[in-house]
Amino acid sequence: MKTRLIPRFQSFAILAVSLLGASVIAQPAPAAPLAAATEDAVKLSPFEVSSTTGYTSTVTSSGTRIRADIRELPFSVGIVTSDFIGDFAAFNDYKDSFAYTSGVSSRGNYNQAYYVRGLQNDGQLRNGFFRAGMFDAANVDRIEVIKGPNAGIYGRASPGGAINVVTKMPTPFSNSSATVRYGDNQFRRYELAASGPIVANKLLFRIDIAHQTERFYYDHEDFRQDTVSGVVQYLFDAGGKLTFEADWLDKPMRANGANTLFRRVGGVTTSQLAQELGRFNPAPPETGLNRQLKAGNLTFEQKLTDRIQFRATAHSSVRLDPSLRVGGDQFYTVETRTIANRLADLQEGGTRYAAAQSDLLIDIDTGPVQQKLLATFDFARDTSRDERWRVLAADRNNPIYNLPTLNVSAPNYFVVSDKRLLRDFYRNDTSRADTSAVFVSDRVYFAGKRGLLLLGGRQNWVKSTSRDYRNGATTDQRRKALTYQLGLNWKINEPLSVYANYSTSFRVNGGLDPTGKPWDNQKGKGSEGGFKAELLDQKLTLTAAYFDITRFNVIRTNAVTRLQELTGEENSKGWEFDFQYQVTKSFLLFGQYTNLKARIAADLQDPTLVGFQIPFVPDESYGIAVRYELRSGRLKGLFSTLGYKSVGTITTSTTAGYQRNYVQAAYTQLDGSVGYMWKTGGTRLSHKVALNLKNLLDEHYYFGDRTRGLGFASYFAYTLSYR
Repeated sequence: MKTRLIPRFQSFAILAVSLLGASVIAQPAPAAPLAAATEDAVKLSPFEVSSTTGYTSTVTSSGTRIRADIRELPFSVGIVTSDFIGDFAAFNDYKDSFAYTSGVSSRGNYNQAYYVRGLQNDGQLRNGFFRAGMFDAANVDRIEVIKGPNAGIYGRASPGGAINVVTKMPTPFSNSSATVRYGDNQFRRYELAASGPIVANKLLFRIDIAHQTERFYYDHEDFRQDTVSGVVQYLFDAGGKLTFEADWLDKPMRANGANTLFRRVGGVTTSQLAQELGRFNPAPPETGLNRQLKAGNLTFEQKLTDRIQFRATAHSSVRLDPSLRVGGDQFYTVETRTIANRLADLQEGGTRYAAAQSDLLIDIDTGPVQQKLLATFDFARDTSRDERWRVLAADRNNPIYNLPTLNVSAPNYFVVSDKRLLRDFYRNDTSRADTSAVFVSDRVYFAGKRGLLLLGGRQNWVKSTSRDYRNGATTDQRRKALTYQLGLNWKINEPLSVYANYSTSFRVNGGLDPTGKPWDNQKGKGSEGGFKAELLDQKLTLTAAYFDITRFNVIRTNAVTRLQELTGEENSKGWEFDFQYQVTKSFLLFGQYTNLKARIAADLQDPTLVGFQIPFVPDESYGIAVRYELRSGRLKGLFSTLGYKSVGTITTSTTAGYQRNYVQAAYTQLDGSVGYMWKTGGTRLSHKVALNLKNLLDEHYYFGDRTRGLGFASYFAYTLSYR
């Protein structure tokens, strides 16, 4: 799984410069009035939000599926823009992207697993469709966090909230850019983007390409990510629009998922980390996970009358994730300097996801009351295949197949990786779930639009089938669930609004219990209340919320029997605060504070877990950042950023005693950047250089599951843009 970095860098750089140069040469420079007229030719539909610039976005489409002012909604929404991602070098890492957005935490470098308001989610959305944890920031316009139970809109979901990645759309004017980034830890990133009209006011395109490599803290742990995405959009004379999106992503990760082991002394495993091992990685260099994704969307929109709009979307994606892993003890025996019970596990398979959605939006105006009534039908088919091989128990101590004990002083990483020799073919199954749903939502404005009442309900029908090819066993299950949301927003005066909501959620617990019966659905409920304010001539925006969320029927693995069980409840309650203050045109201040208690509320099998902190969720976190830019004078275009974030203590596992007793310490991190922007070529060429500095104070810390954070690092970037 080794990567040849230099040839890839050179070829990518040549491609970027060549395409950008061709774009500059081939495209004429139209007069400014014509460019402005071309931009106005594309009108936004009520399902879309215009592309964001800067760090601020006051509108969203994720929470209700149609465009809305964030301030008028009866729930909290957090938005991370592409400009923020670029300035803070947070390209594919939730940990950095959401450091200044309340209620969101992450657990690692690779899996992009995230927690919203204390409860884990199992995949973000991309333009409203589920995505299994893979994205690249190259074509991301913004990332929207919808707080609280949202299954009234999207079906299966965590009651904590959802993350929707919104991609960039074609522009009616010609523009292109190329970016090169170099930094410590063998960080390399190259980006290329181009957009514009193929046929003026009729056919538009966009293409984004990115290549990134990076090393992490532990030995021989690195990754490479390549992505290509494209959009073609056709505009009909009658006001309709047809949009085709496609993207491809390849992400091989080598020796991934490393963490620091626990210490075992005198036959007793302690809750102390073996920090003396430093960067040592127990995973062999040839192990890793190769993820590949291909996806496409086709969307048609048409305005039927002045008050009726229709949209239909078809989606298809395929994700492959073959892996070779070597498991073993989570502890290191100090006296012998060894790690025991190593075992190879080879996995092949992937998922196919196909979905279709149709939306009918009706505007109703009766005078004192205005309504936006949305009716949605969607269908999704999720199919997965899982094949796994491992060393037979009888071969575990046979050095021909495996070296079950790793000596840290002189590591021999040998492990057989040929599935013809991994004779225990212990898993071979497929599963398919078909979900149909009808969703109806009504946004009712009243009292001169001072009040907004949000009502929504979704009926879900799920049919799932699984087959085990080893024994021919087949199971069929049918489920249904009704979820709903209620919300009220009231504008007390022009700068201040208060809101409250209540909503429910569900998620299918797939598979069978130990008695052979289908698991009950996982269910969730949540309530929230808060206020939103726009003060000082809308320069200062504030959102504060208190929430209380519970989910039921959570499946866990019993630490003793190793059987899965429905354990009871998880609860997360607390409050959060977000603000953004445009002090002057040059000076922006923003940040967040989160205080919550995410706890196991009930456990039928192990009552000692009740009150235990849900793993990977800190009780307290906050972040504050500033951006300053000179907008006049000889140094016009000079800018800098500074961000300080703090993450509280967490637990990482509820399995073994020594893991339960381990508390991962709180940590803080200071990041900064300085850059300069200028124009040449009659202002059509824009240049931007930046130096990002991560962990300025070189803090020693752990995040996620005992993963050592990187120390101080610097990253240089140069962007050339043409318009």
